[in-house]
Amino acid sequence: MFTGVTVSDTVYWVDPHVAVLFPDSWVGDPIFLVASDDVEGAAEAVDAAVERFMLLDDEGRELTEAQAASGLWFTPEYASDLHITDAGVVVYLDCRGEFSKTRGQRMIEILVAELWANGVSAHISRPPVELDWAHAPAWVPTAR
Repeated sequence: MFTGVTVSDTVYWVDPHVAVLFPDSWVGDPIFLVASDDVEGAAEAVDAAVERFMLLDDEGRELTEAQAASGLWFTPEYASDLHITDAGVVVYLDCRGEFSKTRGQRMIEILVAELWANGVSAHISRPPVELDWAHAPAWVPTAR
């Protein structure tokens, strides 16, 4: 049964001293932990969201693939594989160490929309530092 999607208010945590220097940006790169009882559904939603993330410019606009490939707009450099951990699905995006708060907000909106579209209840947060997600198995899509 679908009950909803929640988002941690610290999903994009930045040291307050650094935040003063970069008021319109998040310092670091986005990394999401999506915890759900429906791991396969969550992974499918995250996978769809990542495809859209890779087309986001710094203003939070979804570009066409041709626009994103043109190099005229800054889009994420790289997205990791989706990793399946005991805590949930983890994905990391390389945004060159900084991304606008507008792009970050749009990423959350897209992720929530994809989870809703798949009927998946989940909680979106930043993975705890101690979670060794990089060595967790990569998600492999299965037919449902």
